[in-house]
Formats: sequence, C-alpha cells, structure tokens
Amino acid sequence: MRTKLSAKIEEARFKQWLGNVLRTCKREVSVVAQENFKYVIRDCFSLTPPMADTSYAKGFAASKRAIKKDTGKAFRALTEKGLAQLAKRNQKLPSGGMSAALKWYRSQLDANKKVHLSGDKRLISKLQLEQLRQHLINNIGITAAGWVKAARELNVRPAPPDWVTKHTGKNPGSYQFRVSGNSLSMVAKNTSKHNRSDYIQSTIYRAFRARTNNIMKNITKALAAGKVDAAAIDWGQKVR
Repeated sequence: MRTKLSAKIEEARFKQWLGNVLRTCKREVSVVAQENFKYVIRDCFSLTPPMADTSYAKGFAASKRAIKKDTGKAFRALTEKGLAQLAKRNQKLPSGGMSAALKWYRSQLDANKKVHLSGDKRLISKLQLEQLRQHLINNIGITAAGWVKAARELNVRPAPPDWVTKHTGKNPGSYQFRVSGNSLSMVAKNTSKHNRSDYIQSTIYRAFRARTNNIMKNITKALAAGKVDAAAIDWGQKVR
C-alpha cells in the first residue's frame, strides 16, 4: 500500500508542477503537456524489467544471462551419453516433456523470480533445456510492452525494440489524451499481469518523481533569470 500511495503522491506533484509549466509557457498547452508526459513514459520503459534503469540492449542481455544462470540452478541437463546411462539403470526423465519442465520450473521461483529449489535439480535432456531457455527468452519484454502504445503516440525515443513490441498482443496497454474546456487529461495504462504489482507501482513512482524534479529545476532557473513570474507558480506543500 505504501508504494501505491507514493505513486499517487508523485503523480499529484507532477500535475502540480506541470500546471506551473502550462501557466507560464508561451507555446501550445497540449503540445507542452504531452512533451513532458513523454519523459514519464520514457522513464517507465527504462525502469521496467528487464531494463531496470539501463538500455534496452543491456537489459535484454542481462535477462538472457539470468535465464541461463537460473535454469542451470534448477535443472541437470543430460547429453545423449547421459540419457543412455540413465536408461541402463532403468530410469527415465520426468514425464511431460518441455511443457511439464517449464511448469515445474516456474513453481520453483519466488516472488522475485529467483530459483529456490524445494528438492533436487530436475533431470532434463540438453535439447529440452535449450528449448525451455529459448521459450523464456522469447517472452522477455511482455511487461514493458504495456508502455508501447503510449510511447508510439508520444514519439518516445529511443523507440522500443522488436523484442518488446512483439508482445503488444499479450499486453497492449493504452494511452488516452483528452482536452475538455480548460482541462486536459493524459492517461497511460500498462495492463501487465506481472506478479510484482508493487514493483510496477514503484516504477511509475520513480518516473513521475524524476520528471517532476526536472520541471522544478527548469522553473527555478527560469525564475532566477527573470523569465517567469513568481506569482504564477503554485509551490504547494514542501516535499522533502
């Protein structure tokens, strides 16, 4: 609950300081508003797994390394020779093939998606392990795909790569921009079913906070340079 509350507080602070920008800017309000929201979405991307505050390429590479490491902790892969030796002892691999192995593997992951075995490593053929790893790699980026709709509407750069955008069918997300009289609304939704909703809320919190701090910094500079009327600024409550 604390994380959700913090996200709402940071969203309120963003609205407050975006309002300061819109009251003092000399450009089209709808354009300026979406320009600022674009940076929030950009940061949501950079903070969503597997990026975790790094580039797309580094996040993807790190995720592939983690998959290889974690599956290595969970499975004992057998070569053709190992399978033959297993057969000589009248033993077999667990039934169900790769799909059963994948279901078992996921049951061994904790809330942070780290492997915690409830018993011994599961036997698997080397080929099946390679297939399982490729399946997991193919699913990297599903959570991040929920920001693609907003990113495209706002022309966020760098644009999300194919390994993220290919998942928009599974996690389409949404973006809505509305102007009604003197008010405007910008709403981006990530429809991911990520099992760590608190982590996603934390991502949103950090993205709003980063943009708000940037806006505050720019307005402070403009005030010091005499380019903005101090009377037009809503300082709100002091936030430490």
